[in-house]
Amino acid sequence: MNYRRLLVFLMLFLLLLLSACAQEAGEETLETADMILTNGTIYTADQEDTIAEAIAVKDGKIIFVGTAEGAEDYQGESTQVVDLGGGMLLPGMIDSHLHAPGTKLTELYCIDLNGILRLEETLKTIETYIQNNPDMEIYYGSGFSIGAFSGEEAAKGPKKERLDAICPDKPVILNSYDGHVTWMNSKAFEEFGITKDTQV
Repeated sequence: MNYRRLLVFLMLFLLLLLSACAQEAGEETLETADMILTNGTIYTADQEDTIAEAIAVKDGKIIFVGTAEGAEDYQGESTQVVDLGGGMLLPGMIDSHLHAPGTKLTELYCIDLNGILRLEETLKTIETYIQNNPDMEIYYGSGFSIGAFSGEEAAKGPKKERLDAICPDKPVILNSYDGHVTWMNSKAFEEFGITKDTQV
């Protein structure tokens, strides 16, 4: 046997084997997704508030979050592709006690008194809101602090006369931050037929 030929053959075989192994190691094996949701605005809710274009899901678990192009690498023949059409995708809300839309409703459409601890600022905030919204037929609000008041008002609740001085002709109904006290003006008492004889 020609040992030189054998040595060349073994070297070539070894090179081919190493090349094949290197190629296999360099190729990333990606899972095939059951579903891809793409072409959307995907809010990830991570530490950086990252926004993505697409996600890929397999066996009920997210296996990719990123660009629409990147998600194509996870697409197989049986993958269901959902075009979000530019819509937004949010994480599922799992909460046993949820107040949607939370304080935003108060901030947008009501007198927001949350976090205000001084009487003067409380009254000014109420007055400003009513002046800025003259077309409303009734004014609702919440978040006022009993601690902003003193004396009898701190014990029994704020007097209606304070609201009468700001808005005498339309009902004003405000709830305290803890939800235990409601403060109304005279017009609100009149509108809803509440008198000193009303049964609680």
